[in-house]
Amino acid sequence: MTVRSGWLLNRDAQGGGQTREDTRVVPTGTMYPAGEVTVRGGVIPGGDPFKLTSAGAMEATISVGRAVLQGTAAQGAYPVAVTEPETLTFADGNAQFPRKDSVVIRVQDTTYDGTGQVRAYLEIMQGTPAASPTAPTADGTSEKLYEVTVPAGASAGTGGIDWGTAVADRRRFTTGLGGIMAGGWTSGYSGSYPGQYRDNGGVLERWNGTAWEPRLRLGPSGRLEFADLILQRASDGALQVEQAVYSQRTAATDYAFSAKPAADTYDRLRINADGAINWGPGTATRDVNLYRGGVNILKTDDAFDCAMVKTTTGVTVQSGWTIFQQDLRVRAGVSVVHLAFTRSSATAVSVPASGNITPDLLIAKVPASMTPPFDMFCAASTGVGDGSVRITTAGDVELLSWTPSASIAQNATMRIEYTFIK
Repeated sequence: MTVRSGWLLNRDAQGGGQTREDTRVVPTGTMYPAGEVTVRGGVIPGGDPFKLTSAGAMEATISVGRAVLQGTAAQGAYPVAVTEPETLTFADGNAQFPRKDSVVIRVQDTTYDGTGQVRAYLEIMQGTPAASPTAPTADGTSEKLYEVTVPAGASAGTGGIDWGTAVADRRRFTTGLGGIMAGGWTSGYSGSYPGQYRDNGGVLERWNGTAWEPRLRLGPSGRLEFADLILQRASDGALQVEQAVYSQRTAATDYAFSAKPAADTYDRLRINADGAINWGPGTATRDVNLYRGGVNILKTDDAFDCAMVKTTTGVTVQSGWTIFQQDLRVRAGVSVVHLAFTRSSATAVSVPASGNITPDLLIAKVPASMTPPFDMFCAASTGVGDGSVRITTAGDVELLSWTPSASIAQNATMRIEYTFIK
């Protein structure tokens, strides 16, 4: 026999009862429970058990596999196995309507079902032809494997069954007690006890006694999905999270994150639960910090040093002037500008006795990087005379006043410095 069952025939029954080979090939052990004394029937995963392939126009072959068939609570469960491929022949189609047949693996045990049979076998349960047919439900001690649609008028002479579209996989899987349930045709079943796990389409779910709770998704290429949180490999040696990472610690000073090179003794970076960040050299404890000092205050107990940005271009001068020096230095948000202009025109700038230059004399325009956030008034000097200059938000450098009755002669160098924070 190629379809075998364990614990079905008594030793004194016809056929000699269960052989040692039967015992070795059928699944044994306590299976996935469905109740106090019942188990979830189904196919034992591994390879492609009970695979259906076409064997002709109206024939199909069921490959080898193992399963557990649950009878009544008093009857118990039957472990079965198909040890060689079995070929099944489907009846010709109805002349008017299609039908759906069910392929099942079944145990008959006359002690409980009164069939007069004691056997395990594969069966085609023929459906009822209809405009919208439905497949028979697996009844008694059986497990449905497939549903096959048989078209109206189908026969070996008319082309038979379209095996590419006619077969619907209805295998459900079961496993041993404590094992993670494999996938299968349907996920619409309840767990048996809190703490059971199953793999539902790549999502690891836990039965809480009432419902399945998604716990973890095992995605491709090492990707993990915790409900809607995705953790995956970004590149060589890099881990990527597409959502927020949250750490909750008991004390504010407990660190939530740390990092150090493998060769170091101490962490070079720590971020505490209260938001404080601490840095160290790796050879000693951390000695530099940055933290919240109060409302809208960022504070450090140590020195703060940052890089300087320098710009030496961008100033445009008006006729009669040349730019001798232009220098912008920005550090820690503070901008310092030094400008030096040379009077290139042979015509000197004459200053009235009042010292007030009317109208204001436009000398140059500075770029946006040197432009203050508001109009600034600063001193200007040639070494022999001095006055005041306005730097506007538009970048205009305007001479407002100078030493009364003096002048700014040709080749005189006028220097201006101003500082601002944007």
